[in-house]
Amino acid sequence: MSLEAQILQLKAKHKAIDGAFQDFQKIIQSTHDVVSLAFKEQREYHGEVEYRLKKLEHLAEQQNKRTDKIEELLIQIVNNLASK
Repeated sequence: MSLEAQILQLKAKHKAIDGAFQDFQKIIQSTHDVVSLAFKEQREYHGEVEYRLKKLEHLAEQQNKRTDKIEELLIQIVNNLASK
C-alpha cells in the first residue's frame, strides 16, 4: 500500500471518528436538555406543592384560632349558666 493510500485511509478514519464524536456530542447535549427540563418541571411542581402546603397550614392555623375562641365562648356560657 502506498504512502498516499495510507494517508487517505487515515484521513477517512479521522473523518469517521470526528463525525462519530460530533454525533456523540449532540446526543450528550440532547440528554442534558431533557434532564434539565425534567428537573425544571420537578422544581416547579414541588414549588407549587410547597405553596399549597403553606396555604393549608395557614388555613389550619386560622381554624385552630377559631376553635379556641369557640371553646372560650362555650366555657364562658357554661360558667354563666352555672352561676345562675
